[in-house]
Amino acid sequence: MTARLRTTGSLGTALPMLAAMMGVTPAEAQSGSTELPPVVVEQPSRPTSRAARKRPVASAASRHTARRQPVAPAAAADVRAETATGPVRGYLANQSGTGTKTDTPLRETSQSITVVTADRVTDQAATTVQETLRYVPGVFVDAYGPDSRGDFPRFRGQDPNIYLDGTRVNNTFTFNEWRPDPYTLERIEVLRGPSSVFYGDTSTAGLLNLVSKRPQAEAANEIGVQYGSFDRKQVQLDSTGKLTKDGEWLYRVIGVFRDSNSQTDYVKDDRIVLAPSLT
Repeated sequence: MTARLRTTGSLGTALPMLAAMMGVTPAEAQSGSTELPPVVVEQPSRPTSRAARKRPVASAASRHTARRQPVAPAAAADVRAETATGPVRGYLANQSGTGTKTDTPLRETSQSITVVTADRVTDQAATTVQETLRYVPGVFVDAYGPDSRGDFPRFRGQDPNIYLDGTRVNNTFTFNEWRPDPYTLERIEVLRGPSSVFYGDTSTAGLLNLVSKRPQAEAANEIGVQYGSFDRKQVQLDSTGKLTKDGEWLYRVIGVFRDSNSQTDYVKDDRIVLAPSLT
């Protein structure tokens, strides 16, 4: 589209009148020789000395050198590298061995995996494994209600297989099965989807992999007492550290002693657990 500007005949009479109002003659108004003053933009001054020019380069080089320098032994001792079977401080785990059966970062694992850490289990006050899965997506925890015999969660509408340290627990979803206690576990990992067939004959909905607490070189001792609903009374202890001075042998002893009733009359929820381990 082309735009055109048309002028009328009254422009010749309006121009002298406009010039008289502005205090200029018609000749001056029609003259195009008036020039605007030049605009000068001053550039900011820059340091000209060689020392000033080298200063940013030197700082960048020093930062690069600082990155390449090894961490001091004192700082490295305070930071523990996370492993797929070791403890996790907090709720967020970065490593897992469930998806690949190797110690692999979760961000490099293509499977859908959720890790429930021991700190999260403690803060949720979960008393069973299935209670620890209440905030895991794709999991229906209380599909069959509370039970003192075993854990029966459902993953994506199916009954998943349960593994302990990568080994299948054979007698799950059967009558009077043995039941892992969450206090003996370092982490509880949920693998969703048909990638679970990586373990063999499993449900295509996923699997549940329980990771046991292992001996640690850093000495730690804990004892706790619980009292809750249905006259629940429990004493638990956890001790780990070096068995020899050189740290070649490590030990861990976990114990749980519980005397409790349940919401069903004449159904007890007693337990005695003793789990020693040696590395």
